[in-house]
Amino acid sequence: IVELATDAETITGTDTSRAITPANLQAKVASATAKGIVELATDAEAIAGTDTERAITPANLAATTAGARVYNSANQAVADVTLFTVLFNSERYDTDTIHSTASNTSRLTCKTAGKYIIVFLGSFAANATGFRSFQIWLNGTTVIAENNGAAVPGAGNLTSCSVSSIYNLAVNDYVEAIVYQNSGGSLNLLTGA
Repeated sequence: IVELATDAETITGTDTSRAITPANLQAKVASATAKGIVELATDAEAIAGTDTERAITPANLAATTAGARVYNSANQAVADVTLFTVLFNSERYDTDTIHSTASNTSRLTCKTAGKYIIVFLGSFAANATGFRSFQIWLNGTTVIAENNGAAVPGAGNLTSCSVSSIYNLAVNDYVEAIVYQNSGGSLNLLTGA
């Protein structure tokens, strides 16, 4: 014969001589300061990010991570003194149909509202004349990040740059990479992965 623990004894968790029931377990709720039973969040609850009583699993975490990594598998010729919208014909990954390799290939379009880290890395072919500009544009009109600099001097030296922003995107907002150069002639933006 075994004595059943009360809810209070179950919550305390120090009694070693009484048995607990499923009903007792319901009283032992986990919190930031107490061990206990916790309900798992659904993907929708994890994405919303507002529930303070449910636990997130690795699968839920994957569902909350929207992102894409895109590149162009060929060099792109950038005319002198012209803003050029970079095209991306290949993807390393795309977890939320953010990018299309068939239409609007310059765009990464937000499908899940939230805060995003947006990064563009690029390299121009060697040419020591003029300066280079690397930008991230929002919805085709607003520059949200920019990095400008003189071309790297010396024969054979590429001019490479990164530009980034942390930005709150709404559903259907899109970002594009824009480059500019004034070397005196057309200059290749090199293929990148």
